[in-house]
Amino acid sequence: MMKEYIAIFEYNGEIQNLEFVSNSNSQEKLNSEARMYVNDYLLTKYGTVTYHFIRVIPK
Repeated sequence: MMKEYIAIFEYNGEIQNLEFVSNSNSQEKLNSEARMYVNDYLLTKYGTVTYHFIRVIPK
């Protein structure tokens, strides 16, 4: 079952978040997926993937 999550990260001195869905049942997989979504988002929007990953929380 797909669940909604929020990836929290810091980019350019600002705390930001990105919503995503996943059916992963382990925190390790969730963190990996969140990083992938954040990487894609930042690369598309800003042309960079330099950020500090903080955590994933359920929505």
